Amino acid sequence: MFIYQNNANKLYHEFNQQNKTLKNKKYYIYNNALKIYLSIYHLPAKYYFHNIEFLTFHI
Repeated sequence: MFIYQNNANKLYHEFNQQNKTLKNKKYYIYNNALKIYLSIYHLPAKYYFHNIEFLTFHI
């Protein structure tokens, strides 16, 4: 998985704005799985997403 840095920053901002009020446990479960997946690629924490759509689309 490879994303250009500017695109990643834009996606992170958009998803972060969308999910500020989401507190459902399943989002945190998926986000933890995504953190583990992204840690393989040594991406910084700012690229982690709290969004199921991003997870299911890219993985």
